Amino acid sequence: MEFYYVEYVLADVLSEVEKKHISLRAAMAEYFTKRRELEPIKGLARAYALGLLRKYRLVDFIIEETLGIKIEELNLWEKNLLRALIYELKFRNVKLDRVLKVSRKLSCIRLDLEILKTVKTTSTRSLLKRKSGLERLSIKYSQPEWVVRYLVNILGREEAEKLLRKFNKKPTLWIRV
Repeated sequence: MEFYYVEYVLADVLSEVEKKHISLRAAMAEYFTKRRELEPIKGLARAYALGLLRKYRLVDFIIEETLGIKIEELNLWEKNLLRALIYELKFRNVKLDRVLKVSRKLSCIRLDLEILKTVKTTSTRSLLKRKSGLERLSIKYSQPEWVVRYLVNILGREEAEKLLRKFNKKPTLWIRV
């Protein structure tokens, strides 16, 4: 069996979600049914995908601002691989050399250590300062701008932001005995 990075699995699965307009659950079930040899990393891939999806607009914004790439102009697989790599770099504290190694499948950009260091060290807060109001909240909490606008209109900005924060919070895990 060929070695397959979890980032490639993520790019495969998220591409199917976008292409077929199906749920993450359905895409993962379909993917791991076809690729049974990758079953051992299914849980990791699911957790990773959920983490990325909680921050996808922010990750896209970071890509566009730091790399100068229009994310929507990339093909699905490369877009999702790049998202996975930047998510790892900014939010999962993955080593630069791993990101560099996995990024070799990208044809849209050649990442090097300097670029990766720049992305890693650039403050998300400073990038977000370039945006204002609802757009900033929309990017920060990875929600469509219309949702943010609606919540602010009915709840006010402070309460809306509290709710948006909760949307991206990991759910409480309950164990029933």
